[in-house]
Amino acid sequence: VENEQVKTEIFQVLDQVVTRQDAILASNTSSIPLVKLAVATSRPDRVIGIHFFNPAPVQKLVELIPALTTSDETIQRAEAVVQDVLGKHPIRAQDRSGFVVNALLIPYLLSAIRMFESGIASREDIDN
Repeated sequence: VENEQVKTEIFQVLDQVVTRQDAILASNTSSIPLVKLAVATSRPDRVIGIHFFNPAPVQKLVELIPALTTSDETIQRAEAVVQDVLGKHPIRAQDRSGFVVNALLIPYLLSAIRMFESGIASREDIDN
């Protein structure tokens, strides 16, 4: 669920039921600020975002998004899991709107819309 309130509540519950203090709490998200999830827990140093791309079984790229509170150890452990266990290619992204990939993608898509609207290119030309 890509809903900040719902995920915050889930992280508050996880913080209570996950008893291992070295456990990492991670969320797949494309837009929720990780710092908001981190401060909802008593272990903000162990919270990190992981953004998979569709279709996740095929796409190798994964964004790791540490909050400002995330420890270096948590980042390294999450990176190792993504790389060694999941076989994906992790890149680090700052906890800011769009992270890396969507921050690049949105202007590209807007440019395509503007090209179509101004008659520079047809839908077919843009899609191909």
